[in-house]
Amino acid sequence: MAVALQSTNNDPSQALVKIGEYEIDPNGDVHLALKDNTYISPGEELTARLRVSSKILSIASPVFKAMFSPHFREGSELRSRQDITSTVEVPLPEDEFLGMWYLCHVFHHRDPWQDGEVTYTAIESMARMSHKYDCTHVLQHSCEVLMRPFLPKAGSKGYESVILVAYIFNSPEVFRVVTANLLANHAGNFHSFRKIAGFDIQLPDSVFLALEEHRTKARNALFTRIETISQRTCATTYWVPNTQAEYCQKTTVYHFRKMLHDAFIVPSSPWSLVALCKIVRLSLDWFPPFQSWRCGRPECPSCKVDVKMELRRASEETMVMAMKGLCVGCFDLLEGERCLLGRMCVRGDVDGADDIT
Repeated sequence: MAVALQSTNNDPSQALVKIGEYEIDPNGDVHLALKDNTYISPGEELTARLRVSSKILSIASPVFKAMFSPHFREGSELRSRQDITSTVEVPLPEDEFLGMWYLCHVFHHRDPWQDGEVTYTAIESMARMSHKYDCTHVLQHSCEVLMRPFLPKAGSKGYESVILVAYIFNSPEVFRVVTANLLANHAGNFHSFRKIAGFDIQLPDSVFLALEEHRTKARNALFTRIETISQRTCATTYWVPNTQAEYCQKTTVYHFRKMLHDAFIVPSSPWSLVALCKIVRLSLDWFPPFQSWRCGRPECPSCKVDVKMELRRASEETMVMAMKGLCVGCFDLLEGERCLLGRMCVRGDVDGADDIT
């Protein structure tokens, strides 16, 4: 990357204006002029000029294709040049330099990440610019690598936009992982991700409804399993050693369920699925009657069931339900859109598996 900085203002009473030259394509016929406020000192203004190929930009983006057509000023100037080695400057004062710098490198098959890791701020900027110029398909596959370090942070402070960025890039696997992390770890209302600062695009309501529906379904499934297990345990009482009380498995699970309810550990409790399942597992180890399980009747079929293990398995299955995540294709507004994950997502649980042809 060739960069040349030159000052265009010698008046100390005004902001120092610098011009940065970035030759992404040394033979390019267009200079994109953008304001770069990323790495400058206070009181300075930097105009970044990206030398690129109008032909490559037109192939990658329908917006640039229209811009460089004969019907617009930029296209007319390109066709009326006397010197074919000269360039046409295209001012883009409202665009973000960081996002456009990465996009243009990707368009020209240049490696923009050779100098180090990409920050999440740069990924957000790429998402906004690629959405504006209708070229998200260019980054659909590379975003799986770029966003990998930030997927576990989805929904946390500073990373509220991860689900929206994954939706913009239209990457099925990234969107599945992000929504799975939110289903498992987010305890609040999913509608808090409706309006993300810095973005003029919003997720469709169907995404929030599906997230809330599936989280509720997973919570209910856990407590339904606890209820089912308590109904099929042995009703025969037995003496607990060193105590003056008698218990049976059915009574024990009932008191365990009552203990969870008294602690407000219920399907409507304000816990994430991860926290809820962890509390259930820890409660199993703490609850004293679970130290003994048999009623003493070898012919009793129910007493052959390890209820403690059954309850542990129920919490594990709840997490498996959450980790399926959502498919970005299932929320496309185009009719006839098929699930991009082969119905291996939340919608597959609701609608049933479809044959993929």
